[in-house]
Amino acid sequence: DSEFAKPSAGNMGDGQAVDGDLGLVLQKPGERLVGKHVRPRVGMLVAISSQGLERRKETGRCDPSRGSVGSIVRVNENWTADVEWHATGQVRQGYSCGCVARGGKTRAFHLVAVPPDAVLPPYARGG
Repeated sequence: DSEFAKPSAGNMGDGQAVDGDLGLVLQKPGERLVGKHVRPRVGMLVAISSQGLERRKETGRCDPSRGSVGSIVRVNENWTADVEWHATGQVRQGYSCGCVARGGKTRAFHLVAVPPDAVLPPYARGG
């Protein structure tokens, strides 16, 4: 069983991310959330999670990934990661990788791990 295996119907609830501000469950089945299911690490291939996209939509911000993937270039001590998006070459900072904060609130998970064997279109692979 790889760390990227899709959850079965029996454990589907194990992978739900709860946004501490919204109290909503926002996760697509099979998403491997960075910080919840896998530890963030430099070089990890990632995409913006459904929760991250929803949060950007709510705040009127665009998707800096442009539907592509990126690589983590830095893991920060404040439970965030910085990502270089392959479609644009831009490094964006501060993607939430979750944690249980004081008071029991769970922070958001805004990145998903992309399996290394994923088939990506040429524009998504980066340089």
